[in-house]
Amino acid sequence: MRTARLVLIVAVLLAAVWLGLKEGLDGIRDAETNGQRLAGGFQLLYGAAAVASLAALVARASWFRVPFGLCAVAMTATAALAPVVWGGTTWTVGVISGLAAAVIMGLVYWAAVAHFRPSAR
Repeated sequence: MRTARLVLIVAVLLAAVWLGLKEGLDGIRDAETNGQRLAGGFQLLYGAAAVASLAALVARASWFRVPFGLCAVAMTATAALAPVVWGGTTWTVGVISGLAAAVIMGLVYWAAVAHFRPSAR
């Protein structure tokens, strides 16, 4: 179970690194409005925070919560903003999207806390 949990955490964080850094740079480059630039900035932020989260995870560092929390907040903000500023949807859709991202990151955090807990053998 520990291995499956770790694979899930690493997969989500690696996806966040790629989507945050690569797509964030593309988003900022293609942005035409301040909202799009803000969404791209949050995307870059969660990508960079995901890199730090992976480093802390590998090191089993106690400061994992700081970059992961930053990653989760920035990802939630991006998920809420992007459908509105890029897709032209309503803020209701943006809020639902942001809440979905927050739930997913909450589950990943829960898995990470369980991973850090010493195993009972």
